[in-house]
Amino acid sequence: MSDLKNKIKKWLKIIIEFCLNPRLLLCFGIGWMITNGWAYIATALGAWLGIDWLFGIGATYLTALWIPFTPEKIITVIIAIFLLKRLFPNDKKTLERLYKMKESIKSTAKKYKSKRKEKKLKIMALKKAKLEYMQKRQQKQKRRRSIAKKSRKFNRA
Repeated sequence: MSDLKNKIKKWLKIIIEFCLNPRLLLCFGIGWMITNGWAYIATALGAWLGIDWLFGIGATYLTALWIPFTPEKIITVIIAIFLLKRLFPNDKKTLERLYKMKESIKSTAKKYKSKRKEKKLKIMALKKAKLEYMQKRQQKQKRRRSIAKKSRKFNRA
């Protein structure tokens, strides 16, 4: 239990250090302003100044953001990483963490794909074995029927 607790603490420390990096926070804020912030500002200004079309555009976009499965959050993170690489190319620590995360995701995906492939192969082997079993069973049944037919003919004669 203590080992699991230490792993969780280590993992949380890495994530907190990564997420609370001031440079990443700045880039994330800029990315958020590009994807969402303008709509909040437009809605507020439209309501405050009485500009109906500005309020309508901002409110419509914000409404669309609250629909489940909008890619806005993913796009915000992608923009933040792009800006981090462009604005702070010398921030080796954060960029190294991003690279390690990317490699970790790739290796996990490869493991998942290989497990999935193994599972498919096992299923195919089981299906093949079942098919062979069924074919043998049918052949036995045919032999039994033909033997039964022959014995009926023999008994009649």
